[in-house]
Amino acid sequence: MKRVVAGVLLAIAFGCQSPEERVAESRQKADAYVASEQWAEAKIELLNVIQLQPENAEARFKLGETLAELQEYGDALWQYREAVRLQPDNLAWRQTLGSLELLARQIDQAEAQAAYILEQDPDHVDGLMLRARLRGQKSEFDDMLPDLEKVLSLSPDHTGALALGARVLATLERDDEAEAMLERLVKVEPNTANHLLKGTFLSSRERKEEAIAAYEKAVELAKDQTERRTAHLSLVNLFMNRGETDRAEEQLLAAREGAERDEEFQSSLTRFYMLTKQPEKAEQVLRERVQSYPHEAGPLIGLARFQYALGRPDDALVTLEEALQIDPKNEDGRILRSEFLLEQHLGDEEALAEVRKLIDEVLADNPASLRGQFAQGRMLLLDKKYEEASILLRRVIEEQPDELSYYLLGTAYLGMGQNDLARAEFLSALRENPQNLAARRQLAALYLSSGNAAAAAREARHGLETKPDEQSLRLLLAEALVALRDAEEAGQTLDSLDLAGEEIPLKLRLRAAAIYLDLARFDAARNVVEAALEQDPTNAAALQSLIGVEARAGQPTAALAAVNKAIEAQPENAELYRLRGSYYMGFRLPGDGKPRFPIEAQVDLLQAEQLEPESSRTQVMIGRLRNLMGSDRQALVAFDKAIELNPGNGEAYMLKGAVLEAQGRLDAAAEAYRALLERPDRGGVGDRALAIAMNNLAWLLADREKPSAEDLDRALELAQDSKELLPDDPNVADTLGWVMYKRAIPSAAISLFREAIDSYQPGSPTRALSRYHLALSYEASGDPQQAIQELKLALQEAEAFPGREDAQAALERLQAS
Repeated sequence: MKRVVAGVLLAIAFGCQSPEERVAESRQKADAYVASEQWAEAKIELLNVIQLQPENAEARFKLGETLAELQEYGDALWQYREAVRLQPDNLAWRQTLGSLELLARQIDQAEAQAAYILEQDPDHVDGLMLRARLRGQKSEFDDMLPDLEKVLSLSPDHTGALALGARVLATLERDDEAEAMLERLVKVEPNTANHLLKGTFLSSRERKEEAIAAYEKAVELAKDQTERRTAHLSLVNLFMNRGETDRAEEQLLAAREGAERDEEFQSSLTRFYMLTKQPEKAEQVLRERVQSYPHEAGPLIGLARFQYALGRPDDALVTLEEALQIDPKNEDGRILRSEFLLEQHLGDEEALAEVRKLIDEVLADNPASLRGQFAQGRMLLLDKKYEEASILLRRVIEEQPDELSYYLLGTAYLGMGQNDLARAEFLSALRENPQNLAARRQLAALYLSSGNAAAAAREARHGLETKPDEQSLRLLLAEALVALRDAEEAGQTLDSLDLAGEEIPLKLRLRAAAIYLDLARFDAARNVVEAALEQDPTNAAALQSLIGVEARAGQPTAALAAVNKAIEAQPENAELYRLRGSYYMGFRLPGDGKPRFPIEAQVDLLQAEQLEPESSRTQVMIGRLRNLMGSDRQALVAFDKAIELNPGNGEAYMLKGAVLEAQGRLDAAAEAYRALLERPDRGGVGDRALAIAMNNLAWLLADREKPSAEDLDRALELAQDSKELLPDDPNVADTLGWVMYKRAIPSAAISLFREAIDSYQPGSPTRALSRYHLALSYEASGDPQQAIQELKLALQEAEAFPGREDAQAALERLQAS
């Protein structure tokens, strides 16, 4: 009995630990885990500390460091920001946060950190370096130099400033100064990396013999095999550029003598033989190595690379499997196998599962693995985790820039909607390899989407010089020519494509049909779509395209037979019912705009719901139909169900907000828009829909009777972002003007209302409303006569518009005064 009581007493004593004691215990454990690099365990203990003490800034910063070690960069950023919020004057923390934001290309936020640091301490060396690097991101090279000079005045041997300064001076073609700084650099820190930097500079200035001397010094100073290989390869590249293949081979063989067990270097030797068209020597190197080391994985991995490069992927995968049987934890073998599997079996879930397993194992064994980080970045792109992917890929590029990393980083920025940053990365990929057609296609598409059709056409033509039969580039060229109003060449470009060939992808056919539609060549468009339907008669995208063609051709009912036939062939295909339901919804009654065939549309959508009860898309369509039929309550039920089924369905948030706004439930509408904008992926909504959500929320925040300063600040931020996405939309201009008016900046508001009025249709209620807003701004700026004139014009513009009674009252008040 006493033993039981003792146990109870112990439990009570432990359970009665104070929060402070539990914090101290968790913090002590966390410190121990950090010291032993047990990051996952440290994370748990630090989370325990923060749960008990949410305002513990030091614990949040430590958690940020731990998450960074675990490569959970998005969460690390959040914790660093919370730490800085709690201790805003900790400049070292701000510098760490700014550097990570720079890696994530969150330039505005990183600039804010640098500005704060230097405002508090103008001589803060790390703050000056951060600001210099930020200016480099914007290609403001001249502005970088004062910061770097100040760093060197404070710390003359700062190698980071010397290296960056030399690069900047070389970029500005101030060669004497760049060379002098390089000499200082190699004197302060005579290592391989710095001599390679010097050699690269000399080589770019055609000072080949001096460059050779610098590279040879880099070889001499190499502290490990990796550095030695890098230096030797620099010499190889230099000799290859000079056409001195014998000297290049001599360098490779000399390096091989000290790196017989270095598989990467042996791969470089085989690549050299392939480039110099000596495949027999390449294979001989690899087979000799396999025979020399029969119980090692490395030689087999080199052979697998060779097999894959020669177009033998199945042989390569078998060889890698043999290598991993010998050494299951070989990082290079695991990563290479993951890459081959990903490239050969992208849509195979079983293969993808093995890829994820291989990458996770590599990073568990070596969290700092660059290739592991690159591979994980690639997988994060597949999972549409774009911000996390961008941070990983940027870290890889900082260490080892190459065309594929630049291309994938550009793809990540595209997914984040940061098109300017994406364009910069695709340009970097093309600098590395001008023949990278994937980067060229993306760049042309970006130019086209931003309205720069001339640049899009130029990039497409460049790509076609490399591969004249590249069909995607021909389509991009045709689209650009349509935008440039060169219908003749656009048609010729399309006509040159073999759109009837069986190997033509369906998506490509449908794009071609859309371009023919833009050219009003309806027969050509119809022929292309019909060829696509021969390829796949029940394809919903092709059927939708056919509906579009017939609608533009003035025969909107002609496509219905094809849709009906597809449903007969696949009566369990929910997408086809959604398509037909949407088709019926497209017919509207004159006057009120209600659907002409609501029953037919409803029957099809309910059938789609029955076939796919978990489809969020179906619920959105049902909600739209109910809204068109005047049943807002049922529409909101459908939109809420769509969000419940898929919280990432941005269209559901948008439509819900619009219905609530129309009902006058403005706070609820604002909450719907806010819920969309606060999603990490913003619901996967396109730029236009996203801009509309921003615009609508900005209006709701600013249009309150007495908006708070916080509401107006947020409204301004949203309206400006919306204006950036939709620069020519008069509704967006009007909203931004209204926010400026509410913020008591009528001079800025006036120009925005003028812009909106110029774009609206004369006589429209929206134009009248903007005139009313303009009048209020003139009054606020001290010009009552101009306000009276605009109020008269507003009242003449439209018989009815929102705010007409207020406009009439304002006119009477101003005239009386």
